[in-house]
Amino acid sequence: MTDTPAPAPGWYPDPSGSAGLRWWDGERWTDDTHALTGEAVGSATPGSVATAPALVAPPATAPAVGRQDQHRGKAVALVAAFLVIAILAVAVLVVGLGRTRLTTADVEAQIADAIANELGLATTVTCPDVVDAGKGLSFTCDVKVSDGKTATVKVTQNDNAGNVTWDVVPAQ
Repeated sequence: MTDTPAPAPGWYPDPSGSAGLRWWDGERWTDDTHALTGEAVGSATPGSVATAPALVAPPATAPAVGRQDQHRGKAVALVAAFLVIAILAVAVLVVGLGRTRLTTADVEAQIADAIANELGLATTVTCPDVVDAGKGLSFTCDVKVSDGKTATVKVTQNDNAGNVTWDVVPAQ
């Protein structure tokens, strides 16, 4: 059994059996109707639509080509979906920016200077680049001394302004 292609958009006998015409948009019957004048036409069935002649001009609201409107509708839906995703991404970003963040470069320098002064050796400290700021929140940093020794430092925030205290975590 082969599929019969859909008939072209046009005015065809109303499949509901009324004495008028109904607009076929290329995929489905629309609500647009037209009174029949002149010779009577029998009722249409989905199979007979393909052979029924278009008798009058299409309604003003009917599309010129049904397939083009389908593609336009899909494009509009894709643009709408993209806009929704963009709005959600901006909302997530704004919520994330609403948090107070602490840049740890100053903390790294403070710890490295203190350890280097105490040991008399060059010291490198590596902390996470950015952490949430908040009194009582803590994070850890890695310490490397030029003599090859390493350690971990626990940093505790005293406030949201970057004032911290730190302690070397004992080796386990």
